[in-house]
Amino acid sequence: MRSAVRGRVVAGILFTLVLLSLVVLTACGSTTNIQGSLNRSTGGMVQVTIGDAPSDRIAAFSITINSISLATDAGNSVSLVSSPVTVEITQLSGTTQPVATLTIPAGTYTKASITLGTATVTLVDPATGEASQKTLPAPPTVTLTLNPAFALSVSPLVLNLDLNLASSITIDASGNIGFNPRFIETHGPLGGPGTTPTPLNGGLEHLFGNVSSVSGSSFTLAIGNQTLTFTTNGSTQFANLSGVGQITAGMLLIVSAQTQSDGSLLATRVAAINVIPTSIGALGLVRTVNRTTSQLQLFVRRAAGTALTPFVGAGLLVDFNSNTAFRFDSDGVDLSNLPFIPAFAADNIAPGQFVEVDTTSPPVGTTTVIGGLSGIEIAATQITLEQEPLIGIVSGYTGGATFTLNLPADSVFAIVTKATAVTVYKQPGTVNLTNISNGSTVIVRGLLFVDSGTYKMVAGRILATP
Repeated sequence: MRSAVRGRVVAGILFTLVLLSLVVLTACGSTTNIQGSLNRSTGGMVQVTIGDAPSDRIAAFSITINSISLATDAGNSVSLVSSPVTVEITQLSGTTQPVATLTIPAGTYTKASITLGTATVTLVDPATGEASQKTLPAPPTVTLTLNPAFALSVSPLVLNLDLNLASSITIDASGNIGFNPRFIETHGPLGGPGTTPTPLNGGLEHLFGNVSSVSGSSFTLAIGNQTLTFTTNGSTQFANLSGVGQITAGMLLIVSAQTQSDGSLLATRVAAINVIPTSIGALGLVRTVNRTTSQLQLFVRRAAGTALTPFVGAGLLVDFNSNTAFRFDSDGVDLSNLPFIPAFAADNIAPGQFVEVDTTSPPVGTTTVIGGLSGIEIAATQITLEQEPLIGIVSGYTGGATFTLNLPADSVFAIVTKATAVTVYKQPGTVNLTNISNGSTVIVRGLLFVDSGTYKMVAGRILATP
């Protein structure tokens, strides 16, 4: 690896196992429903979530998790994940997504085994800017010693298994990739009432998908090949909706939630992205913007709708016009009293920004080629700026509200933006999970604006690299 940052972290997969009470893992066709009934008497519940740390040359990374199991000090094995789940993880940097919940017996657990399937990686050539996709074969099962071991009784615990791709992936000068997964384990308590939700204590944020069903005050969201069921109550905030009664099947939503002590997911915020049941959408990193043709290209990291899901990790050509709505999603980001006016519109959307695009119409074009990748074309109804993670080295920090984040010259961000530095604004509402000092490597997750041609990130969260 050529950059100092890549030497520390290329990407990571964070499996957070929140140990609570019971949920049964079931499968429905190709969709995994990760929730079920609760039975406190049989042991402790495990909630498995996936997170990620950002990569340098990797624009997208999809991997299949075939199974995860734990073993006790007595040698008894407990299965946590048995139905394969495929997840694109690069958009989860600094956050998490649940993939399973189930009951396991109380006991002392000393080992974890993770079986992964094939992975698809999208790379960007630092010399040409062209992208390519490669399939990585399934690696051998990884057995990890939990040191110290954790003892599960009646108190909920959180077990984090971090797959650090800095030491797991190698890329040689010819672009050949080696994949040898290496994990780091930590564990701690589940966040209880009164604690601030974070991705490591059962807090979930900005989960994107189509509504598959609604029942009373609950609804189920399809995310890739899995489903999550959320409950709502009087404290749930709704955006572009008056309440759960307006949610219908097929609607595009972005949901934040908090895991409850009974294993259910209580939605804290539900935002309707597109209320038309036939709408389709995608989340991705902007590769190019052509204002002459009013088009932009995306590296797709997540998709909702059968027309777009085959293109996760590939390219998307997006048409926009004067009728396309531009907005930014400020949930979780404090935009108060900034020294610039945060704006996002057709005249300042730029490469390197992370956006959600959606449409109520079928794709307008056949398969095309986008930056070296196969792709598809849509006409956007709206384009929304969403939070994204950047990793870099801190400079210019004097203890105040701003610092410079320096990014590797051969990172995907630098390649598509031609910029290697971003000004970061640390707001009163920023969740700071690490000590910031000049020369330290940090992950900043927030909204990336372009102001007078300069990239400025308003931080929602700042955390250390694994």
